[in-house]
Order: sequence, then structure tokens, then C-alpha cells
Amino acid sequence: MAIRDDVPLMGPSGMPVVPDRTPEHARAAVAAYAALEQAQSGPVGPRARALLGEAAARGWHDVACLLHYADYAHLQLAGADLGASLRGMTHEAERSRDDALVALVTATRGELPGRDLRDTSDAPDAELAVAVALLDDGRGSSVHRPVAYVACALGYGLRGLWELEEEMYARADEALAVQLPPPLDLTQPFTRRVVAVNRVEAHAAWTCGLLEAGLLDDARRRASHRPRLSSEVVADLPPQWARDVVAVTFLLSAIAGEPEPAPLAEVVADAESAAWPGYVGCALLGGAVRALDLDDQALAGDLAEQALKRLGDDYLPTVRLLALNVAARVTASAATSRYLEDLTALRWTARLRMLGAARARLDAERIRLDHERLTERAYLDELTGVANRHAYARHLGRLRRSRDDQGVAVLMIDVDHFKSVNDRFGHHVGDDVLRRVAALLTERSRPSDLVARLGGDEFVLVLDGVHRDDAHRRGKELVRAVLDERWSDLAGGLRVTVSAGLACGGAPDVDELLSEADRRLYEAKSQGRARLAAADA
Repeated sequence: MAIRDDVPLMGPSGMPVVPDRTPEHARAAVAAYAALEQAQSGPVGPRARALLGEAAARGWHDVACLLHYADYAHLQLAGADLGASLRGMTHEAERSRDDALVALVTATRGELPGRDLRDTSDAPDAELAVAVALLDDGRGSSVHRPVAYVACALGYGLRGLWELEEEMYARADEALAVQLPPPLDLTQPFTRRVVAVNRVEAHAAWTCGLLEAGLLDDARRRASHRPRLSSEVVADLPPQWARDVVAVTFLLSAIAGEPEPAPLAEVVADAESAAWPGYVGCALLGGAVRALDLDDQALAGDLAEQALKRLGDDYLPTVRLLALNVAARVTASAATSRYLEDLTALRWTARLRMLGAARARLDAERIRLDHERLTERAYLDELTGVANRHAYARHLGRLRRSRDDQGVAVLMIDVDHFKSVNDRFGHHVGDDVLRRVAALLTERSRPSDLVARLGGDEFVLVLDGVHRDDAHRRGKELVRAVLDERWSDLAGGLRVTVSAGLACGGAPDVDELLSEADRRLYEAKSQGRARLAAADA
């Protein structure tokens, strides 16, 4: 039973903190967010791909995950296959042990089927609920929680659950209020820009859905109360993003019955260079709505048909549905118009039911996660996140009751001269050392293994179903991993080593193995420390 080491991402009060990073790692994280912004307009480029290779080589799993996400974002716009990027994201998020990135990937998986309005599977909705509950629990790095909330918002928006989408953007704003140390604070402006633009687009989708359902007054009210970006925010946007917002705002102002903010031809021309052709469709649909208000049926129908050529159902699908609705009504008979009204009313009712079900699913997932966390805390060491003595005792009890002769190896591990670390560098550095040692042990363990902290600077690994030679090799690798770790980024001049004792035998004999491993540990210390001692080594 390997326990995930995500406790370093949590403060004593349960609030998220920023995990330790080297300056190079932090700058790479900033570069990954820059690549993610670039991906909204085009390919990430060779520099980002080179950074992905460096991140993979140096174990910067969060950076690698974000770069895969950037690739995913570009391929999504291009309508290309997303499988490889999603697999890369998933792999790196799992290795990062950062719940914020796990939530990002989970929400992204839940987002995909939401792009098909005919999809009736419950699995994607469950994925979104898991992602949101994970983030609401406060777990994960403060650096990545905002963008994970954005992924959740997109998933809900694609389902037409704009109320929940807006809640996710509000949570992203709250997560962005956390003060990050430089240069990690440079990751926040990107997400702020995304939230600002996405909120405008979410209101457009919501407004179009209301208008299509025949709720004209509600649609006008929603359009009138849309987010209005300040000149400072607009100036901070990439130039094409600013032009895209103008196209969406053109549609919203038309539904609100406001004066035309700019000539339609000018807005269309500016939107032509956008990565998503749907922005041109938004402007054209705005023109169609204005034509309808002027009772120019022919122009409304023509502009709606032009809009449909630019709009797909992969993003802001209700904008396309409204364009279809306008085009159909222009030429429809009275009976067809009534049919369309009844059909859209039924769809709106189904949406409200889906919203209720999504809220109930989210509440249930939060309750389930709360229960899981309570159970988890009962078996986890609060400082390091590995198993505590309670979990250790349960695991030993299972081995004692075992009737098979599976091989078991026990590694007793002790941090060398740990008291001097506390005395010289302070207890906060000592705590960081214990967390990092626990992380190194966990990274090199299997799900079936037990990683436990017995107290102080003592750890134990119980390896199930392992051959003696493999156990000896793994023990030496663990000692070497601690020796080779870059400890100076915690404190200048810090050096940490561990000693380890190994014993191997059958599961029912685990108590004898523990005693033998303990004797071997003291043998390793007496021989000079920073080594593994084992019988028949």
C-alpha cells in the first residue's frame, strides 16, 4: 500500500501552498504557461517542445503536464486527434502527485464528450464532479489550481450548464488571489486573461440558449448584464483575443437591443484572423439578430446561413443552434414554427433537469471525498503523507495472517545525523527533509508496497512479492537517490544521506524480518552510514 505524498502541497491549516522548486523549475513553469497562451492562437513551437524534453529529463512533471495541455489546446482548435496529448497529460499529472493537475486532467477527460450534444453517457459528468470536489477540498499546488478550475468551467459550459461554469470562474478568481512568490506569480496573468475572455463567451452561450428557448426578456437581461472588460484588461489581452471579444460582444449587444458598437463588416474583417472561425460566425449572427429586430427577414436569413458556415458544435454550440433557429424561422410555416418552439422549450427543461442532476452529483462527490479524506487522515502521517503507525500495524497484521509463502522484504531506513540538520538549519528545514525523503521513497515504490514513517526520522518499506536480489538492488537505489538529491535548494550547504537495513523472507515471518532489518540498519550506521546493510549482500 503506497501512500501518495501530496502533503507537501498543503499547509498545516489545510490550505494549499507552493511546493519547493528550484529557480530553473519555476522559470520552466512560467514558460509552460506562456506556451499554453500561445497554443490558443497556433502551434506551441520548437522552444516549447525542447522544454518538454528537458522537463521529462529533469522530472518536472507539472511542467511536462502543462506543455502536453498546450499541445492539446492547439490540436483541439485544429480539429486533430487529441489522444496522445491527453495520455501525456495524464501520465505526467499522475507522476506529479499534484491534485490540482490531476483535477485538470480529470476535467479535460470529462470535457471531451461534452462537445457532442447527443452524448448521453454519465461518465464524463462524474469526471467533472470528481475534479471539482478535488479542487474544492483545497488540495494541490496554488500555482495550478486556477487553470484546473478553468478546465472544469469549460466542461460545464459545453454541457450548457452555465450556472456551474460561472461558479468555476468565480473559484478560479479566488484561487488567483493567492500571492505567489516570483517568478511563479508570472503564471497568473495568463489565467486571468483566459477567465476574462471565457466569461464573456460563456454569457454569449447562455444568452443564445435563452433566446433560442424563446425567453426573450431573460436573454436581453443576460446580454445587458454581460461582463464588460475594462480598457486596462483589454489592453493586456493578446491583440487577436481583443478582436475576438469584440465579435462576441457584437452578438451580445445585438441581443440586448443596444446600438451597433461598430460596423458589421469591420468586426467580421477583424475576426477573420482568429484561430476559431466561430468568432466570425458570432458577428454574423449578431447582424442576423439586428436584421430580425428591423423585420428584414431576407437579410436575417442570409446572415444566419453565412454564420452557420463558420460555426461548429464543438465550442459555444448554442450560438450555432441559435443561428439554425433564425435560419429555420425565416422560411418556416406556422406549424413548423410552433414545432420549433415546443422542441426548444423541451430542450430547455431538459437542461434545467441536467443542471439539478449535476449539482446533486457534485454534492455527492464532495461528501464521498470528505469521507475518504477522513479515512485517509486516520492512516497517514500528517507531516510526510506516507503511512503512519496505524496503517503500518494493519499491514503487518495482514502479512502475519498470510498463508502463502510469498516473498517479503523489509527495509528499515534512518536519516543520518538528522539532529544536526535540525540544530544547524532549523526544524522547518528538518521537516522539509523528512517530506522529501518520504517523496523519494514513495516515487520508487509500487502500489502494493508499504511506505511508512515510524516516528522521528525513521521510515520503513515493506515490499511484497519481491525476490531477494531485486530487494537488494532497490535498497541500494534508494540510498543512492537520497545521496544524489539536490538538497542545497532547501538550504545552502545542506547534505542528507540515509542508512538502511534489509531483511528478506516469507510473509508470516514478518516480525523476525523487522528485527533483522533493524539490526542491519545499525550495522550500516556502524560501518559509516550512507549505505545499505543486508544478509548475504
